Amino acid sequence: MQLHFKKGRDGPSTLACVRPDGSRTWQRQPRGLPEHDLAHFAVESTLGLADGFFGLLARGHDLGDFAAPEIRRALPPETAWTEHVVGMVQTDLGSGLRRNADELNADLAGFFAGQSETCPRVLDTPQLDAIRRRLEGLLARWHTLPPGHTLTLVFLSNPPQPNATTTAVLHAPMVT
Repeated sequence: MQLHFKKGRDGPSTLACVRPDGSRTWQRQPRGLPEHDLAHFAVESTLGLADGFFGLLARGHDLGDFAAPEIRRALPPETAWTEHVVGMVQTDLGSGLRRNADELNADLAGFFAGQSETCPRVLDTPQLDAIRRRLEGLLARWHTLPPGHTLTLVFLSNPPQPNATTTAVLHAPMVT
């Protein structure tokens, strides 16, 4: 699935997702949401997740679906796990903390225990380091992207290996 993060000129940025079948979903993104979605991309593409945010979009969910409480309740456990990892990685990056994998796993286990659920995955140190490197690179690209330009990424919803190959390309704004 192609992801087109377009940096707004005089208004909000946008995210457009184009699935392999040509169908699409898009939304205007308030300040901070592109960085959050780039964190999702870093986590999900690094770990080869199928039931994270972008995996669900690739299978037909629309971006607006995730605001509906009835849909959020029906999401797979991996989706909640992914959201929490994204939040923790973003918090660490923004605060300068560098919690290790054991600390993050303990936080995740505590969250799921509070929901009377079992934590669906464990994150190891090489995975966490790879996520952080990928996210830092994506954020550097996003922050230096001129307004009106697009950062295009390819999300492989069924990657051949846990460390999915991704590409990132800068595009000039489309003139119509």
